[in-house]
Formats: sequence, structure tokens, C-alpha cells
Amino acid sequence: MIDDKKDEASKGLTPDPFLGKQSDTRCFLLDLELYFAMNPVKANTNKKKKMLLLSLVKGDTGEWKIRETMKLFPKDDDSEKKKEAAKETWSSFKQRFRNEWQPVNIVREAQMKIEQIKMKDRADKYINRFRLVAMDTKYDNEALMKFFRDGLPKSLQNKIMLRTDGEPETLDEWYKLAVKYDNQYKLVMANKKKRELIKPKIAQKEKEVTVR
Repeated sequence: MIDDKKDEASKGLTPDPFLGKQSDTRCFLLDLELYFAMNPVKANTNKKKKMLLLSLVKGDTGEWKIRETMKLFPKDDDSEKKKEAAKETWSSFKQRFRNEWQPVNIVREAQMKIEQIKMKDRADKYINRFRLVAMDTKYDNEALMKFFRDGLPKSLQNKIMLRTDGEPETLDEWYKLAVKYDNQYKLVMANKKKRELIKPKIAQKEKEVTVR
């Protein structure tokens, strides 16, 4: 079953269902193409690929899903036009899916979104989200470096900008340094927490020795 997250015959995870949210369209199609590449036997025809996509379409997409599914299975007495529609290529079908569910102005939406992305937890997670949105913005690296820097916590921004080698000159350099310094900080904090947990135990042992 395609709804199973993973079965023994599949390689990799089946993509998460598409619920009709426009901002998820790009990721959904990319995940689907990865799944096809890892499972060529399950996606070796146009029809199989279309069926896999339709099986993952849920939520507010009901009417579109029913309409497109019916196109895949024409009846014997249907017109030649309907029968021909069932032979549509995956490439054509995918483009129609994009036209239906992807934002009209992808670039503008991406530009608005990239201004709002902030690092909340780990640098690597922030970088993954930033990269995905940056692809659609059409901004040059100079602009992307500014948005990336502004999305970092102030302490991490300063750490990177005030290093002895000077401010990074490329976006990749910003990515690498953000991960490096974030990992260093988290290691220091983890060690500090570990020491704080050990201190009471040492104090308790010293107290027991004194009492004896």
C-alpha cells in the first residue's frame, strides 16, 4: 500500500501526503521525484507515477483528486479525447499539478518568506529551511548573505562577524561558520550542564565523609 510509510519492497520513506497547501507544493514534488528514483519499478510508467501522486493527495484537494483519478480510467464507451487524456505524460501531468497548487507568484512569495525565516534551534535546521526558500527568490548571493545573517541570533552573528579572519565573503562560508560556532556553543552548554549535575553528587559525598 502506498499509504504505508515504509514497506519491505520500498526504498526510503513514502512522501508525506499533500494537503493542498500551496507552500508545500515544491517540497512534495521533490520528495516524490526522490521516491521515484529510489523505487524505479514502482514508477516505471506515466500511469504509475500519476497514481502514486494521486494516492498521496489528501485534505482540501478532494474534487481535483476525483476529477484527475477518473481521467486515468476511461470507460470503453468514452470518447477518443477522454481515452487520449488517460495517456498524458508524467511531465505534462506534473506541470498541471503545479499550475493548480503552486502559488501564482512563487518569486514574490519566496522573497517575503525569506525575510521571516529565523534560526530557532539548530543552525543546520535553519540552513536547510533557508536554502529551500532561497532557491525561488532570484536574489543574488550578496542579498542572500544579508538575509541569512539577519536570521541568526545576535550572539552568533557577532561571533561570525568579529572573528579574526574577518566577515565571511560567500554564502557557503556563512553556512559553515554558523554550524561550526553553533555546535561549539551547544557543546560548551552541554558540558556546563553535565558539571552542574555532578557538583551536588560530589558535595553530598564530601558531606557523608565529614559526618563519618
